[in-house]
Amino acid sequence: MILFFNKYILYLICIITINVKINNMYKFEVGDKVYKPKGYKFPGTVVSIFKTTSGETRIVAEMEDNGMLHIFNENQLEKKEND
Repeated sequence: MILFFNKYILYLICIITINVKINNMYKFEVGDKVYKPKGYKFPGTVVSIFKTTSGETRIVAEMEDNGMLHIFNENQLEKKEND
């Protein structure tokens, strides 16, 4: 019983560590308010972050006005400062 409990605690610590490392790898987090500073306007909210098969980070943002989803490179977006 104690051995099982120790393995379970170790498992939880590993999961928490992996999640912290993943969250610190990206410029944005899900829920961040963002905007596109160059070209067309795109004020929105980050709804997903993923890596392509070639390892590039992509950000999916949902536009505030109409809910349209768009996939961006990290360098195309900036965090919106709190108003």
